Amino acid sequence: MKQVFIMLLTVATILFASLSSVQAKSQLTGWDYVGYSIFFNTTGIAESTGGDFKYCLDAGPSGWYKLWEDDPVGDDFVGERYLSHGECAIFRNIGGFVDGSNNEAEFYVQKIHSTNVKSYMIFYD
Repeated sequence: MKQVFIMLLTVATILFASLSSVQAKSQLTGWDYVGYSIFFNTTGIAESTGGDFKYCLDAGPSGWYKLWEDDPVGDDFVGERYLSHGECAIFRNIGGFVDGSNNEAEFYVQKIHSTNVKSYMIFYD
């Protein structure tokens, strides 16, 4: 039992350190870190205040990744980019997607290839 606890603590420490590193790097580049998603088909929601939005393929297969804005009445297609490991897609001037009572856009990314393989995506606003 003690070995399991030590292993879980080690994994949690490594994950926290890597996410802290991502946040520190984003602050140096002028981007605000807004989330991280591990997914097979679609990411979780990343909230944006508009302006510019960026997502980066931290790990996973190369291919097309589509950006959508989540809406209750039907999601809005924003655009798509072909990404390989370590590459990012930037969408400029997307303030038109900001809506709702929270004045934010709720973005998610859909992978349209290799949906049986995990991908790891980082979001910036």
